[in-house]
Amino acid sequence: IKVKSTLYENVELKPIRLEIMSIRPDLKIEPAGTHVKLSWQPVPAAISYGIYNCEEPDGEFEPLMIVVESPLLLPSFGIPKQFYRVTAIYPE
Repeated sequence: IKVKSTLYENVELKPIRLEIMSIRPDLKIEPAGTHVKLSWQPVPAAISYGIYNCEEPDGEFEPLMIVVESPLLLPSFGIPKQFYRVTAIYPE
């Protein structure tokens, strides 16, 4: 994009790419009988939270569900090992 300025002549502006990082609330995971309890503190301005899971801690996490509050109980019966992540979701 070229613009004319009173200070500079034919200044060329280069587009930049901005990435908005999602905030990961501090996640607490506890066993709860045949379930696992996920809990976190609310994030200011978040309207919901994305829950992700994976069988490996460094694997590719898959979206599991979207919820609006903490805590969340998930069934753990028959699941040998799961890792979870929570991200805050903001209004557009």
